[in-house]
Amino acid sequence: MSQRTAIAFAATLCVAVVGTAATTWYLVRGSAEDTAASADGRANLVVAQTTPATAKPVQPRTEFGARQAANAALDSYAAGNYGIFWDSWTKESQKIISRADYERLFQLCKPPAEGLRFTINRVDVEGDTARVEVTRLIATFTYTLRYENGQWRFVLPDDTRAEYQGRTVEQIAQERRASGRCAE
Repeated sequence: MSQRTAIAFAATLCVAVVGTAATTWYLVRGSAEDTAASADGRANLVVAQTTPATAKPVQPRTEFGARQAANAALDSYAAGNYGIFWDSWTKESQKIISRADYERLFQLCKPPAEGLRFTINRVDVEGDTARVEVTRLIATFTYTLRYENGQWRFVLPDDTRAEYQGRTVEQIAQERRASGRCAE
């Protein structure tokens, strides 16, 4: 098998494997200048996005699906990836504070327990709502997740919603520092 045939075969295989991700792989010889610029004049493999990126895969509307979604989101939060955690909120919750402001809040007031993981104790699913009980150190929390557009998403708790509404990020951080809720 010639090298050019092997490249064409590899490209065809990539199309078969990656085709479901809405990406097309194809070979391009390029212009004479491109070919002259390459050391051996071989065809170049090029990736082109031919359709918009698809939505996230649908999560199962089950206890297992809710547990997986909660675990992934809480791991992001524990690791300090607050923007990724914000991405896991319901659309309604995201309207309360922007992603950029949420990330900035944690730059101004780093949580003292950052890096400590959550343990999921229990998940109860009823229709499109899941109640997730977690522990972190010695504290126990219960969060609500709502099934929205094929994804389990966190609902901002009422007390947190009230804390964010009507205040700037700087004010929230200042209040948290004053109450000893920031690592210093």
